[in-house]
Amino acid sequence: MNIGLRRPGVLRLACPNFSAAELDVLRSLLGLLQPYLKQSWEIADAATADVVLINLDHPLGFSQTTGTAVVGCAQRPRLHPAGTLHRPLRVPELLALLTDAGARALPQKLPEPADTGESSIEWRYGLRSWPLDFLDWPRPAWRVLAIITRARHSANEIAVRARLSLSEVEGHLALLQRIDLIDRYGEPRAVSKPPSSENWRGLARRVGQLLGFR
Repeated sequence: MNIGLRRPGVLRLACPNFSAAELDVLRSLLGLLQPYLKQSWEIADAATADVVLINLDHPLGFSQTTGTAVVGCAQRPRLHPAGTLHRPLRVPELLALLTDAGARALPQKLPEPADTGESSIEWRYGLRSWPLDFLDWPRPAWRVLAIITRARHSANEIAVRARLSLSEVEGHLALLQRIDLIDRYGEPRAVSKPPSSENWRGLARRVGQLLGFR
């Protein structure tokens, strides 16, 4: 268990009453989930953790006096308060927990630029959290989720990267917006400047010379 200095960009998860075997499984799950997380996670001491995961089935309780977020897990989560995860840990629930905690640790998104007309703004999308039921989503949607997990992209960029039609991408983005799992960022659209009159005159002279005119 890592109790040393915090590495930059790494968040910490503590499991104070997990068995050694459960911690080994958790480390493996963190490795599998890393490509889908914005930040890296490591298992650490509860005193320095960003999230504390408690085994509610353990005969000995655990008291947490810091302001760290505490989440329970149990074999029968319905017998415990809402938000309790299954034990053994399920990948979709762990992914949702870590992405939500990671989103809270990120700096606030940049303010949207002043409205200068929809045509002058390009919208980019960043995933806030994976849906808990993402395993039930169609596989193409997984590609969209993965693409906007670590970086912001426009709908056109997502379509190219995911090899999907723009309408498919917009449908997935609309669903994510309805369940409040993505952030939308407005950026000024790059507008190409028309050639100046001087450039046109130079082009006309070159064409005239090619045609034999002086």
